[in-house]
Amino acid sequence: MAHSNLMNRLRPFYAMSQVNVPVSAFFYNDTDSRQRTIYTNAWGQFALRAALDFVPTHVRVMASEHLSAIQEISIESPFGTSVISDIDDTIKHTDMLSGAREAFRNAFLRDLDELLVDGVREWYHQLADAGARFHYVSNSPWQLFPALSRFLRNVGMPQGSIHLKQYSGMLQGVFEPVAERKKSTLDRIARDFPQRHFILGDSDAT
Repeated sequence: MAHSNLMNRLRPFYAMSQVNVPVSAFFYNDTDSRQRTIYTNAWGQFALRAALDFVPTHVRVMASEHLSAIQEISIESPFGTSVISDIDDTIKHTDMLSGAREAFRNAFLRDLDELLVDGVREWYHQLADAGARFHYVSNSPWQLFPALSRFLRNVGMPQGSIHLKQYSGMLQGVFEPVAERKKSTLDRIARDFPQRHFILGDSDAT
């Protein structure tokens, strides 16, 4: 099981980046559809913000005939309360204080579904029932997105956006101050929802 987990979670780290490749996004509902095209960056990633004259229910992202994905769209109100939550040692036991070896075991070897922090699922669902929306923010590299998104789904956490880090190299994570790693993400969420109230959930928060 540990070997299988390791291979599955390492696979995105070995993926070859497709640089400067056109990616088409089709926003649609039952009656309307709009297409936007963007090119991947030096890491094979892309970020797209599209101003639309209708409210879409789904988006299909397509890089080729054989490579595409469809995602249902959730439209958030500009008003209300949002929870910006850390993942490691807030929702999921990572045990960063025990050192790199233990953190590696928890991130890459162990069954993530067994690492849920006690009580957090019930608490977050109480917040969701009260109308809160969720943004999950972590300093984990984006290559762990498949594992973390599966973890959140399997343990039954409220749905929400997931924001991970893009590291240009291993040394970036070493020399970048910890407080700066999430700042750009937090700033972007606050700019996107300037009229919402935010609750910050982090096991390191005081």
